[in-house]
Amino acid sequence: MMSLEGINWDAEVTGASFANDGPFRVFIWRPTPGMMPDIYKTFMAAKGIHEKLGAKVNIYNEGIGGTGNIHYVMSWDDWEAMAKSGDAIAASKEFMALQMSAAGQVTPVASIQGVPVYYSK
Repeated sequence: MMSLEGINWDAEVTGASFANDGPFRVFIWRPTPGMMPDIYKTFMAAKGIHEKLGAKVNIYNEGIGGTGNIHYVMSWDDWEAMAKSGDAIAASKEFMALQMSAAGQVTPVASIQGVPVYYSK
C-alpha cells in the first residue's frame, strides 16, 4: 500500500468539484528534467482540447510520498459520455498535432481507469 499527496494545478478546485464525477482515467507521466515550462504549456493545451471534446480534466503534481510525476485525470458524467469523448479525442487532428509537438517532454508511467466508490449511475 502507498499513499501520496496530489497538488492540483488549479488552486480553485475543491472537493465539491468532484461530487458528480463518474468514470475516470488517470494518466501518470514522468517529466523530463528541465522541461516543466514546456510541459505546463502542453498539458494546459491538452486540457483545453479534451474539455472541448467532453472530458473534465484535472492535473496534479505528486507531493509528499510521490516521485515527482504528473497525474492527468479525465472524468465524465457517465460511460456513454466517456465513450463519445474518447471517439472525438481519437479523431482530433488538433490533439494529434499537440502530441507530436510534445515528443520528449514526458515519459508514460501508468494509466488507471475506474469509477469513484460513490458512483451510482
